[in-house]
Amino acid sequence: MSRKLRLLAIVLLLIAVVPLSGIQQGTEPMVWPERDGLIVMSFNIRTSMAFDGLDSWLFRRTMVVDVIKEVAPDIIMIQEATPMQLSYLKSKVLGYRVATAGIGKQWRGYPVIFFREDRFRVQVNTTERLWFSNAPKLTESVSWGNRIPRCYTSLTLWDEFQSQPIAVASTHLDHESSESRKESVRMLASWVHNNNGNLVILGGDFNESADSSTFNVLRSNSVESARNFDLLRDCIEESDKPIGTFHGFTGSGGPRIDMIFASPEWKVSGGQIIKYSRSGRYPSDHYPVVTTLEYPFPPLMMADSSPH
Repeated sequence: MSRKLRLLAIVLLLIAVVPLSGIQQGTEPMVWPERDGLIVMSFNIRTSMAFDGLDSWLFRRTMVVDVIKEVAPDIIMIQEATPMQLSYLKSKVLGYRVATAGIGKQWRGYPVIFFREDRFRVQVNTTERLWFSNAPKLTESVSWGNRIPRCYTSLTLWDEFQSQPIAVASTHLDHESSESRKESVRMLASWVHNNNGNLVILGGDFNESADSSTFNVLRSNSVESARNFDLLRDCIEESDKPIGTFHGFTGSGGPRIDMIFASPEWKVSGGQIIKYSRSGRYPSDHYPVVTTLEYPFPPLMMADSSPH
């Protein structure tokens, strides 16, 4: 019997004889503290399609829920979520809506966006999924050396609390092709440029170190972006040695590849890497990152400002 088959037999045996501690029998609606600003999270939750032994989705899904409930984000950019994972999260963290764009095989774990349904409304005809390729509207198209289709999912949300529109995107760049990552960031910069001056939030797994020159197009007032993005606006509290976000279920992070970008109009009041674990186990092979953003101006008071 191969090693993988032996591990699978052990997992199936544990499922059969060991109760999954922490699984909630009932689920209470999410409760968000009163706030004017936004708490935004980006979280690669690791696909349920991977065979990870005792780190498989079934054994860590309650920890993912615990993290979300503890942070209580207003918006979550999620990567690698399969339909089964999305269904579970929607049933356990009540009060969020999910935007998938409905394009492509979601079992591949394409990036999605969770947002509070009591606070946000999706502006009509703004949800889309574009593919990092020379034909971005061609579903699951590939270019630039990536074998796996990569994309970003975006929408414009209307914040009912602040009467402001926000453009939000969740993305996952290729892990093998540096050329694909470079061209993908250029596409994201174009998305920023074409957002009609809206406040912008962009989060995801970029598979590229935070200090990489690949992000220069988002850092400066370049032709491609025409908006000054600061790569480190996620304001993560770091020690003298940079803290990584990908740790492969070990807790020891490598480079920081999970990030949140925000247009410079936002006031950034804090941020952190969530280093959550339970009995030596982790919710994912990535640490989630969180940013607290404050609006740069007061709510619009125009009677007809809300989208219809």
